[in-house]
Parts: sequence; structure tokens; C-alpha cells
Amino acid sequence: MTSLSTLTDRCLGGIERMAEWCASRRGWQRLLAAFFFGALGVLSLPPVGWLFTLPISWTGFIWLLDGADRHARPRLTQALTGWAFGFGYLCLGLYWITAALFTDIGKYWWLVPFALTLLPAALALFWAIAALLAGRLAPARTLSRFLAIVIAFSAIEFLRGTILSGFPWNLPGYAFLSVLPVMQGAALIGSYGMTVLAIAFGGAAACFAYSGQSIRQCCLPFAVTLAIIVALGAWGQWRLDSHPTTYRKDVVVRLVQPNIAQENKWEPSQRRPNLDKLIDLSNRLPVVEGADMPNITIWPESAVPYAVAVDEAARQAVSLAAKDDGVLITGTPHREYEAGDVRYFNSVVGVDASANITGRYDKVKLVPFGSSCPCAAGCSPSVWMPLPPVRPISAVAAMMCSRCCPIICRNRWPWSVMRQFSPAHS
Repeated sequence: MTSLSTLTDRCLGGIERMAEWCASRRGWQRLLAAFFFGALGVLSLPPVGWLFTLPISWTGFIWLLDGADRHARPRLTQALTGWAFGFGYLCLGLYWITAALFTDIGKYWWLVPFALTLLPAALALFWAIAALLAGRLAPARTLSRFLAIVIAFSAIEFLRGTILSGFPWNLPGYAFLSVLPVMQGAALIGSYGMTVLAIAFGGAAACFAYSGQSIRQCCLPFAVTLAIIVALGAWGQWRLDSHPTTYRKDVVVRLVQPNIAQENKWEPSQRRPNLDKLIDLSNRLPVVEGADMPNITIWPESAVPYAVAVDEAARQAVSLAAKDDGVLITGTPHREYEAGDVRYFNSVVGVDASANITGRYDKVKLVPFGSSCPCAAGCSPSVWMPLPPVRPISAVAAMMCSRCCPIICRNRWPWSVMRQFSPAHS
């Protein structure tokens, strides 16, 4: 018992020293540490899926936030610490937005630093508010502060996903996607419920450094959170076992990924060769001998560089990838003329073997710099002109049947998807 008690004391002492090191950071060291912990937390999300980075990230941040109370201006320090933490998390998580600019990097190179930093910096203000609220709700180095952080950040993540149409990209709850049985809990408590659990799991270890609490109190948040995760995982495994995957032999789907470099995708001289590559990949014989040819072929978002719905020649070309009894579903730009104005859309269309459009869905929400550039083509830093306004033209429509709906970038707006595709709307 003595040796176990000594080992426990040494472990807790080491944790307290790490907590003190974080809490004592000041100035740029504090902001840099918060940025680092935020960026580390993103690695818990797909496609990396390093779940162990979640507790390191949130524990370090909570210790930093605890130390803000020692500063001459604690509220400002709390807000800045929360902002730097959110900026690191969102800056690394939204790096992909700049990829769209590489379609013509020679023209849009100057937008890269703005796309990489402005949107994350603005969204990080939500986390600054959450940190400030948590600091006002409870004193540092207490279990109530831990609960305040869980509540404040969970609430602010909900607001980030809903206010002003919302942008719920990379919710902390997505970290559990790397553990499929646990993620089944989303069926019970939703993605925001999983976010509450992820933040609690991430920050529970911070309580081990609170020497003013008893050992039992220090262990309580971690034990309760772990018990909930284990219970959800057990239920999720039962759910998976109770609903085995079934297969239909009459439906064969082929997903085509042409692996075309972004900078070549819209190059005028490469458009037709790129389209021919997609058609060739779609019509190749199955790799498995004796397998049926696909009757549903799916191409990526914006795969076709022509407006298929209004361009007869392009529609005839892409129809070569559709089988007689099937359909090709592809991403494509779309344009419509209204009162002398041209409106552009990021769309998905269905095309059959006779070059008929079987359905079309226009993407409703576009991410600045990622899905659209917030200035006219050919603009320079000294000339800013907005693109024509983007709005939905058609209702959410099914391509194949009443239970199959196309969704572009579904996971950014889960609440909108739930409203559109609930049984009442099907």
C-alpha cells in the first residue's frame, strides 16, 4: 500500500508540475501554447483519427485557462487564450479551403494567406467567448471550472453551427468517428451530444492537477466520462451486431476518382482529356472476373468542367458513361439566366444513357474561398467585386428514388440535412 501510495503521489506531483508550467505561461508563450494545443486537437479527427491527442489538447488548454486568473487583466487573458486555442484548431482543420485557389495560383496566390487565416480567426471568436464565459462562471482549478468549460464550449459549438446559417465544421464530437461502436451514440444524443462527451473526455484529466480536491473528486470526472463512453461503446457494438450489412445484387455502384491535379482540372486545354479519362474509367471492365458492370456510376463534385444541364454536347459526352439500365451521377457547374443576369451553381445531376437529365440538385451553402471566391474573376487586390448572388433554385430532389437524395458536403450542416431528409420531407 505504501509503495502504491508513493507512486500515486509521484504521478499526481508530476501532473501538477505540468499544470503549473502551462498556467505560468505569459504573453506570446501563452498564445503559442494555446495555438499548439488547439492544432493538436485536430489530429483526433478524421482522417488522422489520433484519439489520444484529444485529452492532451483539452487538458493543456484548461491548465492554460486556469493560469489566466493570475494576470492583471484576467478576462482579456481568458478570451485571448480561448481565441488562440480555437485559431489553432480551426486553422489546421480548415487548411483545405486554400486548395480551390490553386486552380489558378498564379492569379490568386495573394488570397492564400487570407483564406488560410481570416475564416479561422473569425470562427475562433466563438471559442474566445466560451473561454470568457467559463472563466466568469467558476473559479480556476475547481471541478466547477471543468464543468463550466464543458457547458460553455458545447453551447458555443452549437451556436457556431447554427448562427448566421452556421458552419459546424470539425465538431470535437467527430473525434469518436475513429471508434465506430462509440460513435453509434450519435443515434441517441446527436453530433452535439457527442461533442459534449468529447470535450468532457478531453478535459477530465485536467482535474488530476487540482490538489485542493480529494483524490476521489479528482478522479470523478474522468471516471464518469469513461463509464459513459464504455456504456455507449457496448450499446453501439450491440447495435452494429444487430443490424448486419446487407447487399443487393441487382444494384452495382462504381465510384470513379480520376485523381486529376487541382491546377489542371479547369485548364482549358485539359478539360476534354480529363472528361475522356472519367469516361474511360467508368467503362472499364470490373477488376473481379465475372462481376456485373455497374448500373450506377458516381463521379466527384465538380467533376465535369462543362454545364451539363444546358450544354447539349457535354451531356451527350458524359452519357457515354451511363449504362442502358442505369444512370451517371456527377458534380457539374450549372448556370441560369434571369433578367439579364447569369447565376452560377455548384450542382449534381443525373444523366441516363440517352443523355436525359434525370434530376438536379444545386448546392445551397458555399464556403468562402473553398466553394467560391468572394470576388469576380480576374480581380486584383485593388479591385473587389462580388460574384452574382447564389441561391437554391430547385428543391432537394431524389435522383433514383424517394429514399436516395444527393448531398454535397453533408457533414458541414447536419441540422439542415436532418430537416431536409426527415420522413416528413421524403
